[in-house]
Amino acid sequence: YEIMPSLVGSEMCIRDSAWPAIRSLTGSPSAAAGPSGGQTLGGLAAAALAAVAVLLVSVAGQRTLPAWPAWLVLGLVGLALSVRRLVPPRTWSGGRGLPSLIGSRALLMASFFAAEVYVPLVLVDQRGLSVGLAGAAISGTAFTWFAGATLVSRPERLPAPVGTPRPRALLGAGAILVGLLAVPLSLVAEVPVVAVATVWVVGGFGMGVLSSTSVTEVLRRSGPGEEAGHSAALQTSDSVAESVALALGGTVFAAAVVHGLDVGVLAASAVPAACVVAGLLVLGRGYER
Repeated sequence: YEIMPSLVGSEMCIRDSAWPAIRSLTGSPSAAAGPSGGQTLGGLAAAALAAVAVLLVSVAGQRTLPAWPAWLVLGLVGLALSVRRLVPPRTWSGGRGLPSLIGSRALLMASFFAAEVYVPLVLVDQRGLSVGLAGAAISGTAFTWFAGATLVSRPERLPAPVGTPRPRALLGAGAILVGLLAVPLSLVAEVPVVAVATVWVVGGFGMGVLSSTSVTEVLRRSGPGEEAGHSAALQTSDSVAESVALALGGTVFAAAVVHGLDVGVLAASAVPAACVVAGLLVLGRGYER
C-alpha cells in the first residue's frame, strides 16, 4: 500500500514532464556512434555486479546472515565499484553539472522512499489504524506528486521566482524535507493522523516537482545520442541510492527496535535525514555549467 502512490506518481511525472522535453529533441539515432562490443559487455558486467551487490546489501541489512556486517560491507564495496561504470564520473562526489544533477536527485528521492516505509508502520502499530486506513492516509502522495509534476511541466507559465530549473529543484527538495517530518510527527500521539498525512503529501508534491525538473534538465543537457545513456544513469543512480538507503535504514531499525518501536523508527529516520542533507548540499552544483 505504500508503493503504489509512488508508482502512480512516477508514471504521471513521465507523462506530464518528460514527454515535452523528448518531443523537443532533434537529431537522428545515427548521429552518434554506438558503444563498442567491449564497452557493451563491460556495461552488462557492471550492471550484473550492481544487481548482485544491491541484493547482498538488502539481505545483509536484515541481519539474518552469519557475519552480516562483513556481507554488508562487501555489498557496498561491490556497488561502489560497479556503479562507477554505469553513471557519469563524479556522480557521487559532487561533480559540477550533470554528475551532481543525477546524484542529488538520487539522494533526495532515496530520502523519501527510505522514510515512506515507517509512516504506515507507526500508524498501524502505534496509532491503531488498520492497514487499509494507514495506506489511505499516505495515498494522497499520488495526487500531490501528479500536481507537482503538472505544475512544472509548463515552465513558461510559472512565476518568475520558479521560472528557471534551479529554483524549481530547490522548491521540490524543500517540500521533500518538509514531508520527512511526518516520520517523527507520527510518533507524537497528540499530533492528529490527518496532520501527519498532510505533511506527508507535501513530500509527494516535492517528489513530483524534483523528479520532473531533474529529468527534463538532464534531457535538455544531453547531446545527440546521449539521451538514452543519461536516462539510464538517472534510473541506475535512483535505484541504487533507494536500495542502499532502505537496507541501511532497515539495519539501523533492527538494531534499535529492541528498545521500542519509537526508538527504532527515530534511529532509522537518520538515514533519510542524511540523504536529504547530502542531496541539498550538492543540488545547486547540479544546475551549474
